[in-house]
Amino acid sequence: MKVACQDTLIPGNNIKEILFKAGKIGFDGIEISGERFLNSTTKTCNALDNSELPLAIICAGHRGWLLSEKKDKRQAALEDIKLLLDYANQYKAIGVLTPTIYGTSDYLPF
Repeated sequence: MKVACQDTLIPGNNIKEILFKAGKIGFDGIEISGERFLNSTTKTCNALDNSELPLAIICAGHRGWLLSEKKDKRQAALEDIKLLLDYANQYKAIGVLTPTIYGTSDYLPF
């Protein structure tokens, strides 16, 4: 069994430091927020390229939602998720973990 941890749960000033600490603690992989890939692409990719800790999966962090009532929000989600899937493929991660909708619907409960 392999165990990974989400990047937001490891203390650190930057992704490079977080990857180092996660490996030192003993995790087998890291789950990185999609937001980090989309907003800090170069830093995130450089840190992964120079780390022995593999990317396990990318966690959401995209714009919009797949089941949004608004077409532009669905389209934004699709565009970001496609890009994140490219990063997942590049780093041989499982894929992208994303809820189809999260607390944003006028029609669904909660």
